[in-house]
Amino acid sequence: MVGGITEKSPAPILFRAVYAAAVAAIICAYAAIEIAWFAPACNEPDTAGYFMMAEQFAKGGPLGWRNDDPALFQSHVWVENSEGAVFAKYGPGYPALMALFIKAFGWQGAFAVSPVMGGLALLGAWRLFRQWLSRSAAVLALAMLAGNPVILSYCGYPLTHAAELACVTWGMHFLFSWMRQPSATSAICSGLSLGYAVLIRPTSLAFAIPVAAAIVFAKAARRGDDSAPARKAILLGSSFLVFPAIYCAF
Repeated sequence: MVGGITEKSPAPILFRAVYAAAVAAIICAYAAIEIAWFAPACNEPDTAGYFMMAEQFAKGGPLGWRNDDPALFQSHVWVENSEGAVFAKYGPGYPALMALFIKAFGWQGAFAVSPVMGGLALLGAWRLFRQWLSRSAAVLALAMLAGNPVILSYCGYPLTHAAELACVTWGMHFLFSWMRQPSATSAICSGLSLGYAVLIRPTSLAFAIPVAAAIVFAKAARRGDDSAPARKAILLGSSFLVFPAIYCAF
């Protein structure tokens, strides 16, 4: 105690600095691999649908195309409505992110969405691991995840997997934080993150189950004080529904 202020032990501060450096090293190693492998190219029909939608978002044009060439839209990516307009069958979440990067960095910037979102997913995974694991175990888990060939592959390719992973990882981190200590910030961040995952891939609507379970468990754990947790539970649920509602309107 010095002047009424408790001094922190230097050992924990040093340990935290070492672990922070280890996490930074893992993220930097991931970034170095993705940069070394980076190639603004793709070779499958799914990516064509995302890029067509992203281009239309970036230009502010209609998302449907009209063309009489019967050979133009031949893959499973495209659907045609009753009025003859052809659309990519995917949700707008990932193309919207690509459009932002196109606006900021040009068309090649769209290829950077997956690597960037993969890095954000790793940071979210670190925070999520720390909910239950020691720092040492969390660093080891993060290193195993960052070095996984599937992660490195999908986070370097313009498909939706990395973006969805980032949204789900951060969403679950905030959800578990909310279960431990309900707050408006964690409710909004969890709901919007998991909800945006639905906008990327509609199968993420399954995360409505853990959101509902978290609300039930939180209510059961705080029976004597229902008012504040109830308001935060409503905030969590309504935040989650924002982007699925946008998807339905889309």
